[in-house]
Amino acid sequence: MIPNFFISEPYLKLTLAECYEDVNWIWIQERQSDMALFPPLPVILGLAINAKHMKVWSDFENSKVPIPCKFKFLDYEYIYNPKHFNDLSGGKWEVYRKNIRKWLISNTSWSYRESFQWKEVSTLLADWFERRKSTIEEAGMIATYGAYGDEIEGIHRKFLYDGYGKLAAINIWDENWYYINYRYVLTVADQPHVDEFARYCFYTDREIQSKGKLVNDGGSLGNEGLERFKDKLNPVKKRKMYSYEP
Repeated sequence: MIPNFFISEPYLKLTLAECYEDVNWIWIQERQSDMALFPPLPVILGLAINAKHMKVWSDFENSKVPIPCKFKFLDYEYIYNPKHFNDLSGGKWEVYRKNIRKWLISNTSWSYRESFQWKEVSTLLADWFERRKSTIEEAGMIATYGAYGDEIEGIHRKFLYDGYGKLAAINIWDENWYYINYRYVLTVADQPHVDEFARYCFYTDREIQSKGKLVNDGGSLGNEGLERFKDKLNPVKKRKMYSYEP
C-alpha cells in the first residue's frame, strides 16, 4: 500500500481518528462519523470477500474497489524528488529560479535553522491566520503543527530568517514509511517570493535529502493559483485523489 498525504502518526492522532474492526475488516474513522478516512483493509490480507460498504473520504494510490461506487474528486497529490532541487538549471526551472534570486537580492544574510523565539512564531502565525481567515481549512491542525510542533513526536519544523534577522517562514513536515509529508509552509506577508525560497530551503536541506524518500506535498485545495505554482516545481507525479461511496 502506498500511503496518501494524510497518513502519519501525528496527523492521525490530531484528527482524533480511531481504529475499528469487525470480523473481516479494519478501518479508521473520526468519532461520530459514518465515513472511513481511508479504504478499509481486510483482516486477512488477500482474503477474497465482499468489500465493506462504507463511504471513504480519501483513496490510496494503488487501492482497488471491488464494488460499484460513486467517485468524487477530492484533491491532487504532488510528489517531488528533493534531489531535483539541487540543480535548477534549464528552462523548466526558469521562473522558480528567478523568484528565488529576487528574494535573495534583499536577504543576503539569511539563515535557516531549528532555533526560534516563541514571540516571533506566535506573531507570524497570528498574521498568517488573519490573512486567510475566510478560506482556511484545518485551522486547528495548522495551529497545532505551527505552534507546538516541538512538543509532539513526529512533527518537524525549521525556521527561515531574512537578511535582517526577522522570522520570514516556517517549514513543517512529518513522515511515514514511504513519504516525507510536507505539511505547511507559513510565511510573512510583506516579502514577495519568500514562499519559493522557503520551499527551496526545505527540499535542499541535508536532513530531507538524507532520508532517501520522495516528498508528498499535498494538493491545491481547489486553488488554481496554487495548482499552477506546484505544477511549475516539476513534480515527478501528480495524482488525483477521490472520495467514494457504494
